[in-house]
Amino acid sequence: MRIFLAKKAGFCMGVKRAVDLVFKTARQHKNHPVFTLGPIIHNPQVLHLLEKQGVRTIDAPEQVPPGSIVIIRAHGVPLGVKNKLSQQKVVIIDATCPRVLKVQQLIKQYCQRGYQPIIVGEREHPEVKGLCSYAQNKAWTIGSEEDIKKLPQAQKVLVVAQTTQNERLFKRLAELIKKRYPEVKVFNTVCNSTHERQEEVRDMAKKVEAVVVVGGKMSGNTRRLAQIGNEAGLNTYHIETEDELNPEEITKFKTIGVTAGASTPYWLIRRVIFRLEDILSRNIPLWWRIPYKLTKLFLLTNFWAALGGASLAIIGSRLNGLNPSRAGLIAFTYLWAMHVLNHLTSLETTRLTDPARVRFYEKNRLLFSTLGIICILISLKLSKPWPLAFFTMIFLITSGLIYNIE
Repeated sequence: MRIFLAKKAGFCMGVKRAVDLVFKTARQHKNHPVFTLGPIIHNPQVLHLLEKQGVRTIDAPEQVPPGSIVIIRAHGVPLGVKNKLSQQKVVIIDATCPRVLKVQQLIKQYCQRGYQPIIVGEREHPEVKGLCSYAQNKAWTIGSEEDIKKLPQAQKVLVVAQTTQNERLFKRLAELIKKRYPEVKVFNTVCNSTHERQEEVRDMAKKVEAVVVVGGKMSGNTRRLAQIGNEAGLNTYHIETEDELNPEEITKFKTIGVTAGASTPYWLIRRVIFRLEDILSRNIPLWWRIPYKLTKLFLLTNFWAALGGASLAIIGSRLNGLNPSRAGLIAFTYLWAMHVLNHLTSLETTRLTDPARVRFYEKNRLLFSTLGIICILISLKLSKPWPLAFFTMIFLITSGLIYNIE
C-alpha cells in the first residue's frame, strides 16, 4: 500500500494564529483565569490540550468572572456578544481569523450602501452567525439551489461566502443569483487555503482508491473535504483520531490518500500516518520484514543523522590531514548518543506527536540508555589524544545532555 499525504493538510493561517495566541496567553498569565468564548476551533483533541493548560470554554459573556482574560474564537462572534464583553471588566484578546474579519467589514460596508447580503454557508455555523450580525441579522443564508428559489425580491444584493465553504458550490450559486437580481456584487471570500485543500482532494482522486480525512466531526471544512472525496468516487473515511482506523478496511486498498481539515494539528496527522504504516507493515512479504524492521530501527534511533555527521567529519579530517576513521567514529558515537539520550529524556513531550517512537524507547529504555553511555565514553576516549578536541567534546556532551532540562 502506498500512502499519499496532501501538502495542504492541517492548520490554516487563521487557526494557527488563534491556537498560538491561546497557548501564549495561557503561558504568560498562569495566575489569571483564561477563557475562550466558544471553542477556539472545532477540534476536540486541541481543546483537550488547552483544558490541560487551564484554558476553559464558555458559551456566553455572562459566564466570565471579572478580571478574567477572554479570547474570541477563530470563527469570530456576533457583534452584540463582542459589545457585551467590552462592557465587562475583562481583558479581551481577539483571535478572529483576519479573513473572517475582512468578510465582516465587507458586509457592514455594503449594508450601509443599501445592499442586501446573501451568505453562502451553514446557517448555524459560528462564523455565519457572526457575519449575520454585521447586517443587523438581516442577511440571507443559503446552501443550495433550492434555497435561492425561496429568497425574497431585492434591488441590490451582496454575495459572500463562509470562508470554509465549497468554492465550486459558491461559484455555481453566485451565477444563479446574478440571474435573479438586477444588481449583484459578488465577492469570493472562500479562503485560499480552503480552496487549495479541496482541489487537492479532487486531484488525489486520480491516483488513490481511498482517502482518510482527519479532523473534528463538528468542523465544517473537514466535513466538506469528506463530501468532496465521496463526490469524487473515493472510499472516504472521516476520522478524528488514528484509533478510528479499521485495519480490515484499510488493507483492501493499494493506494490511500490522507488529508485534514484546517483545524487539525499536524501531530494528529502524523499519528494517523504512523498507524497506517503500522497497518501496512502487517502485510509485507516475509522476505522484506527484516530489511523493513532495520530501516525502521535506523529511523527511530537517528542512525542516518549520525552517519551523515560522521561522513562530514571524515571529509573534513582528510582535508586537514587528520585521522579520518577516528574523527568519523567520534562524530558518529557523539551524535548517535545525543539523539538517543535526548529521546529518552523527552518521552512525555514526544508522546503526543510520535507515539510509535515513545513505545519503542519505553520498551528498550535500559538497552539504549546503556548504549548511549557507552557511545559517550567511546567518543571521549577517541578524542583524548587531541586535547582541544577532548575538552570540546566534554562541553558538547554536557550541552547535549542538559538540552531537555528546563
